[in-house]
Amino acid sequence: MKRALIPVLLWTAMIFTGQSLVFALDPPHDVFQCGDCHTLHNAPGVALSADAANTNLCMSCHNPLGPASNYPFDDTMQAVPGISGNSHAWKAMPSTSSPYNPYGLRATADLTSTAMQRRLQNFGDVVTCSVCHDQHSQLKSPWDPSASSTPGDTGRHFMRDDNYLNQLCEDCHYYRAILPHTDTRTWDGNYKSHPIGKIFSSGAGETPDVTDTTQFNTTPVEPASASWAAQGGGPRYAQNGGSDTNLTNNIVLDSNGRVRCLSCHGIHYTDSDSSTEDTP
Repeated sequence: MKRALIPVLLWTAMIFTGQSLVFALDPPHDVFQCGDCHTLHNAPGVALSADAANTNLCMSCHNPLGPASNYPFDDTMQAVPGISGNSHAWKAMPSTSSPYNPYGLRATADLTSTAMQRRLQNFGDVVTCSVCHDQHSQLKSPWDPSASSTPGDTGRHFMRDDNYLNQLCEDCHYYRAILPHTDTRTWDGNYKSHPIGKIFSSGAGETPDVTDTTQFNTTPVEPASASWAAQGGGPRYAQNGGSDTNLTNNIVLDSNGRVRCLSCHGIHYTDSDSSTEDTP
């Protein structure tokens, strides 16, 4: 009870002392005041939220007509694999951890991140916007290679935890991460997932020489100039070189030159159609 009163007392003290109500918000959320999302008494949602549903509160701005229309979201965008959707789904976490859970998920209680654990518990073990995103802070580092490297800057995706090594992804999708926790689907005893966390190089890396074209089905068709020697271009990522302007066929690696989940997958606004060009 005492802990629950802290934000109320702090907010009240700020009102009477005339202090700014936006001190805890990183841009672009710093245009809002506490009362835009929270209510002091009889709040319908957790954390004094003005809406009982976390997603509804976020989508009151993140819609085609709202102030965050550049980043809209609605229920129809949730992915139904092979059928529809282009963004991560809002689903319940499994009750027990097992490599045979769909998508290699483990239970909330077994997550490494206490921040994600707490948010999942607040929302009945269902993944919602603020399970992965911290609406107040852009301190944590995202995967996005184009994002600013300065904590607090705009464009860092309001991450709940650091994700520059896909830590956030792998915490939940534990059994599809680094061996021996690969998603095995062992009805025939064979691994069925692409290796994650492996160094991809043409030298003494953990994978075969990528310049040896005999290990691939065909020579890459597009871009025609593709080669591993062209990889480079950033302190914690690499992208394909050449004159090709299609950013969606670029391979993004982590700061150690390793392949991660998001080297091939996206979280929001993904397409999965190889005949079209998306944003990175």
